[in-house]
Amino acid sequence: MSINKLGKIPPFLIAVLVISLGISSAAFSAPVFYTSEALFTADATSGGISLGMESFEDSTNSTDFTGGSVAVAGGSGISTWSSYATDGVNMVHWWISATFTFDAPINAFGIDIVDLGTAGSTTLTLTTDTGSQVLFSNFTGAGGNLLFGGVIDLTTNFVSATLTNTASGDGVLLDRMQTGTTAVPEPTTLALMGLGLAGIGWKRRKAA
Repeated sequence: MSINKLGKIPPFLIAVLVISLGISSAAFSAPVFYTSEALFTADATSGGISLGMESFEDSTNSTDFTGGSVAVAGGSGISTWSSYATDGVNMVHWWISATFTFDAPINAFGIDIVDLGTAGSTTLTLTTDTGSQVLFSNFTGAGGNLLFGGVIDLTTNFVSATLTNTASGDGVLLDRMQTGTTAVPEPTTLALMGLGLAGIGWKRRKAA
């Protein structure tokens, strides 16, 4: 498109184009990782995700857990920790890594992390099919400390999430897993829709 032809486009339509491209660029910075449950919940809600919860109450003392729509592997099993559990009494007990594999793709994963760093300084990383990030670096905590880890990817869904702990002697507990999927159109689709509607409005104004 030449500069002369661009000059014939009304300013409001150019503004819509710039704003739409800005929204798309920001949204495609996903996945976004969280250590705040409040921010995780707020962003899930604004992203059209309805969160469901799994508290691992369907099984006890098994090497790997399978229940609801998730399988957990790599931990030392489901154990009863009523004093530390954040929902019910059962928790996933693990040491080096724990991998959650889901029956169907999801866009959001969040979980309570308990008793991290009690055996010395450790680094905890969360990895999904679409990205990875260190959540807590060189962390040391008192017994029973409660943390949160989560990730939301509105542009690409994923089917697994793995937590990795660098301290081999640090037993960690997990509880109250939250997951969800969004059916909201991708930002690019919304941006193009907005441009289309703006163009129709401009054409009608010229015809009038």
